Amino acid sequence: MPFEQVNKITNDAIFDNNKTKPINLTKVEVFGGDEFSNNFFKKLLSPLLTSADMTMAQLINGCNQSVSALTYTNCFDKITLDIQDSSSENESLKSIIDSKPIDLKAVFNLSQSKQKNLVIGSIHENQGNLSNLKYVNNNTFGNAELFKFQINLTPPSTGIKTPLKNLKIQYKAPMVDTSLKLYAEGDLLSTKNSIYQSVQQSMTSGSIGLEKTKMGFNCGGNGVLVNFAELNLSKRTTLQVIDSANDEIKTFAGDHTKLGLKLGTSLNTIQYLQKSKGKIGLNGYKLEFINEFAGLPNSNNSNLDEKFIKSEFNTKLIKSALNNGLTLDFSFGFGILKTLNSSSLNSKAAVHYQDKFYLNIPGYSTIEPKVVSSGAAGEKTISGKIGGLGFLNYDLKLMSRLLFVDPVNPLRLYVGLKGGELSTDGFKIDDFKNTLKSKSLNSLFKNWKNGCSIGLSYQIDDVIDMDLNYKFPIVTNSNTLGNGGFGFSVSINGDY
Repeated sequence: MPFEQVNKITNDAIFDNNKTKPINLTKVEVFGGDEFSNNFFKKLLSPLLTSADMTMAQLINGCNQSVSALTYTNCFDKITLDIQDSSSENESLKSIIDSKPIDLKAVFNLSQSKQKNLVIGSIHENQGNLSNLKYVNNNTFGNAELFKFQINLTPPSTGIKTPLKNLKIQYKAPMVDTSLKLYAEGDLLSTKNSIYQSVQQSMTSGSIGLEKTKMGFNCGGNGVLVNFAELNLSKRTTLQVIDSANDEIKTFAGDHTKLGLKLGTSLNTIQYLQKSKGKIGLNGYKLEFINEFAGLPNSNNSNLDEKFIKSEFNTKLIKSALNNGLTLDFSFGFGILKTLNSSSLNSKAAVHYQDKFYLNIPGYSTIEPKVVSSGAAGEKTISGKIGGLGFLNYDLKLMSRLLFVDPVNPLRLYVGLKGGELSTDGFKIDDFKNTLKSKSLNSLFKNWKNGCSIGLSYQIDDVIDMDLNYKFPIVTNSNTLGNGGFGFSVSINGDY
């Protein structure tokens, strides 16, 4: 929201002829923002407060800096700035004739967004129910500090297959430049997912990082570029691993600690349906690239020996037509995880299962272990793919509003096609080269799983999210077996 023009002093001719005329900024007034401290405004409006004597060009530059600083706090819905003549009409005319400084004042009008938000709700889906509580304060100490507290848990006796308890805490504070923010996060997770062939899995993690945001990045002026660097320390615990579990799970039984550095960048130009409040995209694109470097150098501790480089790229393209009545949404992504362990274990077992890639394809389970019988006594062992060291996936969705529904209503009918492949050994460049040389894409996509979904959705921010759908797999060969069926999910939250 850059400042682009000032109020006219007398007329265009006089204003154009006095762009370098001395300015005496007599006053800076702020209306709105009563919940913010005086130090907050002194810091953000400092380009206008350091000196009263300036040129018109310096004044406009100072206004741009101040408005940008306020915008990057994400605490205001609207920011307007007027430059007004603070002298009488006779004094103003005399200053122009005598080449004396013109007396002006800057008037800010701030429309403050909702600073505190408490959300209490429940999510209902095929697998069971989940309750959630979220508290957000965008101005914790009067200086635009963000504090977020969130709890997700499965209520007792809901019959859900994978009970979940999750606590997340985040604190983010702007630096002198409000586009640069320092943040800290904490995460506690406990679940009982039998697919991991153990009774309980838990994780405790903490991270600290820096985030740099730049707005108006693309040609249209509505792009948001975000870069971040984050240091993370996490402890993962796997309890009571079953005797028949495969090596990938047994390797990480008990406690294991990981130290990682994440570097990421994203560019988002997507414009959303206003009533959906950031849920339904209409036009634009998003690019995201994240690198993670994990492991401690020269560590002799077996619980800190997980070392790898993990890279992931995702892109999304959205285009609407017919007055936003028809929207095409296409996403594509790929990722590679390269282990750096000098362990005698193979690469599959040298990476914790929580660090691997997983795909969610309509009509298929997220993970599909196989039970293999062996031995004369009929002893059973569990094998199969537990995550992957590489992935490729796509997601194509066509959304349409219903004819009898207002175009601004976030009710959409959709049909989607989604597919992908997980690689247990990671994708190698040589494999792609050989595939291209042979001009046979069938060898590249032979293990892909594809699924289709048809449904009706209604989304408004975090308040309500409803989805009624039918999903089924698209079987391309005997190795891609899945199950289709009807599904639903309803998330209803009270926003206080």
